[in-house]
Amino acid sequence: MIPQMTGQGIDHLGEQWHRWTGFVSEFAHHRPTARQIRGEQYAAIQKYLVTTCRELAVNGNDADRQFFTNLENLAKPWVSPQALEQIAPDLLDDLLTRCQRADEELNGRRWPNRLRRRARPLVFIGIFALALASCLLIGSTGNLWQGFVDAFTRIRVGLLNATAQVNDNLRIFLATVLLCLMAAYATWRYKRG
Repeated sequence: MIPQMTGQGIDHLGEQWHRWTGFVSEFAHHRPTARQIRGEQYAAIQKYLVTTCRELAVNGNDADRQFFTNLENLAKPWVSPQALEQIAPDLLDDLLTRCQRADEELNGRRWPNRLRRRARPLVFIGIFALALASCLLIGSTGNLWQGFVDAFTRIRVGLLNATAQVNDNLRIFLATVLLCLMAAYATWRYKRG
């Protein structure tokens, strides 16, 4: 049942519910990052969910009252990450399924919600595409592009002279390691939020 209430409070509740569902998911999928969840942060979100759902249940209409009471009852027992660690795997899977269902009902499957969660990578891709288009546009004008090419060539020649003793296989290996580290860092930053 989708709540009929709307507003900034419901949006914030939806964001916090999504974060809490992420915590439950970490434990349900036995990810190593589950042990890195800070107890204070978890407890604050869980307490916010229980308190807010209780308030919304008291102040809502009949349909919303039932919905928010169910959300409160779903979040109430899991007061710490240790509680999620000690739950039986089948119960944890059931809890995750119910949390995800509630998350969909709170946040919906609307494009704005999905877009908001994916905004950072999309902004990064947009900036990269804009930079690439700018370089191509500048390249078509000639003079300014030639300055960039000359500067890059001087840097490249300097690096080649500095690494003259290094063979091509080592260069390829180092470039691959550098790219992997950059990709791992970008993935970690994106996953971290």
